[in-house]
Amino acid sequence: MCLIFISYKKHPDYPLVIAANRDEFYARPTAPANFWDQHPDVLAGIDLMHSGTWLGITKTGRFTFVTNFRNPKLAKARARSRGELTRDFLTGEENPGHYTRKVHNRRNQYNGFNLIAGDLTNLYYCASELEDVRALTPGNYGLSNGLLDSPWPKVIYGKQQFTECIRNQPDRDCLLAMLADQTKADVDKLPDTGIDKALEHTLSSRFISTPEYGTRSSTIIAVDKNNRVHFLEKTYPVAGKEGSVQEYWFNLQQTA
Repeated sequence: MCLIFISYKKHPDYPLVIAANRDEFYARPTAPANFWDQHPDVLAGIDLMHSGTWLGITKTGRFTFVTNFRNPKLAKARARSRGELTRDFLTGEENPGHYTRKVHNRRNQYNGFNLIAGDLTNLYYCASELEDVRALTPGNYGLSNGLLDSPWPKVIYGKQQFTECIRNQPDRDCLLAMLADQTKADVDKLPDTGIDKALEHTLSSRFISTPEYGTRSSTIIAVDKNNRVHFLEKTYPVAGKEGSVQEYWFNLQQTA
């Protein structure tokens, strides 16, 4: 997952809104979002290579997502899959604060990552490149492959459009159009993440489309004040061509 916008306890009628793009190689096998057979409370896609996921929510209101932190100089040859960080939170019951602190203590086992995990009570941000876990206060946030709210053009302008799309209520068409924007950043505004500038420019749009790598799915999650969840995932199996659409509505369950 490479680009995520989240509104947390900011909107008076929607305590949670997420709009996200997952960018990945098209050859990497993936199952679209569904409720998992072994964990029927979990709604998420599955990375079939390592059985993890990039984003998901449960029927009890636990949600999480992960992005890579881009710095090729820090890459580890035998790192654990970052998709297990989201999978284990969704399938577990641990308090999000405790969970993210445990992840942070073993962050060196993974390549660079950003992890956000929470529920409708608490939200935490854990990053491999930060010295501590951060509790997030109500607000709107943007995350790509730098740190949370890094001033990358697609984060800055995407967050502005995201905020406008949810001003009254989450507008599905507006959010999907925002995620589908292929406008690239001006060269002089590109971040320096240690990769070739031409590639940096290619990756600077919100929606990425190259022959081998690009945006594989766009996801919208909205939870209203009555605990009603709307989950939509639109897939792109190859180079910008639309695939399937998964759409779910359900009510959050009360935990004991």
